[in-house]
Amino acid sequence: MMMYGKSLRAVCALLCCLTLASCGKAPAPAAPESSVPPAAAESGSVPTEEAPAVDEEFARVVEAAAPVAREITAEYGEVIAAFPETKRERLLAAVTALGVPAKLWDYGNSERGIEGWQAIAEFCEAFRRGEDAETAWYWVGAEEAAQYRMTAADGTLSREYRCWKFGDTSPSSDSTTVETLSGVKFREDGWIEWSRSPDELPEQERIVPLPKELWGLCEKYVMPVAGDHSNVLTRDWNAENHEDVWWEFVFVSLSRSVGKELFDTYEAVEDAYDTYEVPAADVEGLLTGYFPVTAEELRALPNYRPDTQTYRMQYFQGSGTFVGGDLEVTDKTDHPDGSMTLRVDWVRPDDWSGRYYLTVLPGEDGSWKYLGNRVEPGTEG
Repeated sequence: MMMYGKSLRAVCALLCCLTLASCGKAPAPAAPESSVPPAAAESGSVPTEEAPAVDEEFARVVEAAAPVAREITAEYGEVIAAFPETKRERLLAAVTALGVPAKLWDYGNSERGIEGWQAIAEFCEAFRRGEDAETAWYWVGAEEAAQYRMTAADGTLSREYRCWKFGDTSPSSDSTTVETLSGVKFREDGWIEWSRSPDELPEQERIVPLPKELWGLCEKYVMPVAGDHSNVLTRDWNAENHEDVWWEFVFVSLSRSVGKELFDTYEAVEDAYDTYEVPAADVEGLLTGYFPVTAEELRALPNYRPDTQTYRMQYFQGSGTFVGGDLEVTDKTDHPDGSMTLRVDWVRPDDWSGRYYLTVLPGEDGSWKYLGNRVEPGTEG
């Protein structure tokens, strides 16, 4: 997927900032020491300028989470991913002790699922039987909590979202949305999916947690090379045969994962749109450090310039989930030589999924090397 020009990147960056701001990512004031916040007037339609009614269960969630979040963020900051695991579990436990389904607002880590997911699965089954039912679950973060509520009544299915920043007396009215859904179901793979219209592709969310030993493996090992066009996952390759790997895409993906965006790090080429001159030492050092490829093999690429000892690299979105789905590590096999093979599933909300087997060799210093990949027969790239 191409990203054209710095001007477009600037616009995208601005939109991202506005989106995060609207979701309550700005620092919140300290939560009050009082008990359950007072109820506000119930809203009519949402979004609305009136404050929505305070759901008593939601108020208890905020009351339980706010002191723990305030204590932890005072020591570690506002980014929940920076919390030690024990601290994050303590924040989640403060909410799940109330007996409500909940998860950490932990971006990119869907494998954690939702504690208390059984209530959501039961709601889906009740909806399938045509019964009226209701369920709610919570995402808890460093500055706020969010409530997702699904209701099936008189043949109508709706999904409501509310965001409550710690310290506020009620959820903010501009963060409240209600949408009518055409269906919801619980899948055997541990995900739920819901549709706004029979003609639209469903959305999905993992609710059943994967085994803890798999947590973080996808984010660490898979996502840095999971670009749609890198072919690291979508082709069979090994140390002897890796001609299908597209090294330019891999380099851009890896560079982004270590915080070195092309447009922030290297000089642009004036006669080639959104293309950058990258020193050979940088390209070869990064790629040979992670993959069984040699500098001589890389210099055979058409974008290598022997006169300047540089590679021409074009900016594109070379990392992220596959289009139309999510990636997750669903199994791991350890080998005697210290390497491990990760079973990577491409999960899509249309009853189709891909499966890949990526072999990685972790180093004692925290580094690792990719050794090969195998695509399960019948899987399309």
